[in-house]
Amino acid sequence: MKPKIIIFEDTKEIAEYVVDILEKELKKKPASVFCVPTGKTVIPVYEEITKTYKEKKLDFSKVKIFDLDEYIGLKPEHKKSFRHFLDKNLYKKVNIKENNINFLNGAAINIDNECKQYEEKIKKAGGVDITLLGIGVNGHIAFNEPGSPFDSRTREIILTYQTRASNFGRLYSLMISPKKALTMGIGTILKSRKIILIAIGRHKAKAVKAMLESEPNTNCPASALQKHDDVTVLLDKKAASLLKKKN
Repeated sequence: MKPKIIIFEDTKEIAEYVVDILEKELKKKPASVFCVPTGKTVIPVYEEITKTYKEKKLDFSKVKIFDLDEYIGLKPEHKKSFRHFLDKNLYKKVNIKENNINFLNGAAINIDNECKQYEEKIKKAGGVDITLLGIGVNGHIAFNEPGSPFDSRTREIILTYQTRASNFGRLYSLMISPKKALTMGIGTILKSRKIILIAIGRHKAKAVKAMLESEPNTNCPASALQKHDDVTVLLDKKAASLLKKKN
């Protein structure tokens, strides 16, 4: 089944759409399992989640959460860690219980063991109900860089220069930025029952086109989503600008 593509006028509409899906899921299954990303793309979504939670329309008290990835070498409390990002923008703003938060520890002594345990935690939770994704300018999902096998599982990965430059920008920050990360694998992501991918901005247009209009191939990791039965792709007009068919 081809991904469902929806094009919106602005990020607020996208955020409202995502929250509507989460609200329906939580009414159906209060103890849902969600997998969440980091980055500027999802900040409006987390703001809308917080707003809707304060209006008492969302209850995360039984929800289990998994994050997608983390830099190797950063402790969870480090200001550049993804755990810190999620604490700041989501976890501390709603009633998610601390013991229901599962995250990849970039400071783990045994990286292989950390990855194996993460897979076990997902399995023990009954699998992921909804995974929320962004997409990198090179087509990566989570930190699955080009060349990542479609059956890959949670593992250590070397980040491309392009990804590091996109995430850290300034030369000094780039020089000292982590070169490796832990990431949920593409195969792990594809086990999710529902996947929602968001792309915002013209700089994501080439990756979006490759994801949706190329045959699935490892040069564009996100193209693996074509193999999933329930994928919704949410785009603004700029991110959708290179698509042949704009529904």
